[in-house]
This record gives sequence, structure tokens and C-alpha cells, in this order.
Amino acid sequence: MKQRYTDLRQLVSIIAFLALQFSYMQAQTNYALQFNGSNQYVTVPDNPSLHITSSITIEAWVKKFANVQWASVLTKGDNSYTLHFASSGGLIFTGAFIAQSSLIFPLSEWHHVAVTWDGSLIKFYIEGTLDSAMTSFTGQLVTNNQALTIGVDFPGSAEYFP
Repeated sequence: MKQRYTDLRQLVSIIAFLALQFSYMQAQTNYALQFNGSNQYVTVPDNPSLHITSSITIEAWVKKFANVQWASVLTKGDNSYTLHFASSGGLIFTGAFIAQSSLIFPLSEWHHVAVTWDGSLIKFYIEGTLDSAMTSFTGQLVTNNQALTIGVDFPGSAEYFP
């Protein structure tokens, strides 16, 4: 039986967990997708449930194999919301702002990451523990009619998840 997801947070969490590695490989006790870092990604067609403006939580299990600037875990089109890595290895959340975690992630290790934004406060959680929190990020996220992508910032760019 096919299940429909109406809660965006549940859908984003499930998609991010399943899609962060693209070819099947064993990851701890389950399976994941592994991207090749150059042209593989997942596209989720636009849907009004993805038009988030006031608060959001994004979480995923990630294992990266290289440090690439703007290596995207999840991106909702141009200038909406994005969770990606910097070339330094830190986790970045963008919306109408840019915020970065304090932890620099080592390569080739699995990590559970989450970022929350309640309309003013951004929190990064690593392995379920608060990594950093930043205030004064007020306003609304921009909505668009573009697809949500997992594993690439913008298809055709050099910003694929390694």
C-alpha cells in the first residue's frame, strides 16, 4: 500500500535520510543511497506543502567523502531554504540568511544532523546534541515553484553532494 505524506517535516526527514547516498551501500544497519558527487541527485516535484515560510526542521543522516563548497544535502529551489556543507566541512543552513554549525565534519563518517528555525532562532543539532544556536534570524522564507532537490544545490552546477 502506497502511503501519502501530508506533513512536510515528515516527508523531508524521510527523503533526506533515504537519499543522501545514491547507489545502495550498507550504512550501519540499514541501507542508503550514495551519490557520485558529479551528476546524481533526487528531485521532488514542487508541491504547496513545500512552501514553508515561518518555521522548519530539516534532518538527515549524512556521510560525505569530500569537502565541496555548497555541497547540498537538500535545496528548495532558488533562494528558499537549503541545508548544505561548506568547503571547510561545516554545515550551513540558508534561507533569508546564512548560518553555520560550529562542528567541522570529518570525511567518511556517518552523522545525524538537524537544523531548526522557529522564525528567529536557528539551532544545529549533531547526533541529537545542540551544536550551536543563533538568534536574530527573523523574517519569512521565500517560496518558489521550483523542485526540491537532494544531493545537489542546483542541477548542472558543481555543487553536488560528494
